[in-house]
Amino acid sequence: RELRVEEVEQRVDKYADAALRAKEAGADGVEILCSHRLLPAQFLMSDSNQRQDRYGGSFENRARFSGEIVSRIRERAGENFLISCRIPGDEYPEGGYTRQERDIFVKLLEAAGTDIFSVSVVVSRRIINILPMAFPRGALVYLAEEVKGITDRPVVCGSRINDPMLAEQIIQGGKADFVGMARALV
Repeated sequence: RELRVEEVEQRVDKYADAALRAKEAGADGVEILCSHRLLPAQFLMSDSNQRQDRYGGSFENRARFSGEIVSRIRERAGENFLISCRIPGDEYPEGGYTRQERDIFVKLLEAAGTDIFSVSVVVSRRIINILPMAFPRGALVYLAEEVKGITDRPVVCGSRINDPMLAEQIIQGGKADFVGMARALV
């Protein structure tokens, strides 16, 4: 069912509460997953958000939930706490999320207080929502590079980077500031 507005606001508070607990436990920051069809991405994507209130309709309204999460975390945790947002750089295969919307999203999240952008991809909900290992190594680096071109905040590149030499080339080439690896380290 669609969340009532007061339930959306409660979830924003729960994100901020969790971030504050992380800070109190000694963490330097948190990463908000605004991608991979998790709750912030469900608000963001037009194919999953059919709301008719301030959290639906226009792209700016659909992005509001993520922006409010970041703002509330910044408000509660303060300036000396890193907030990273993992954002979709594009949608694969093409669908309802565009790179122009991504650029708007980056600026909205910057204004809300995001310190770092970690760039991923939205995989269409018609297929499994994880980038298949059949993708070539570094296939999505260009998305991080595009985000790096529109923000002065550090950009993390991930997805199908499983070779330290490739990671070094990406950083040395100025395509990203950091490289994230997950499956490669398992």
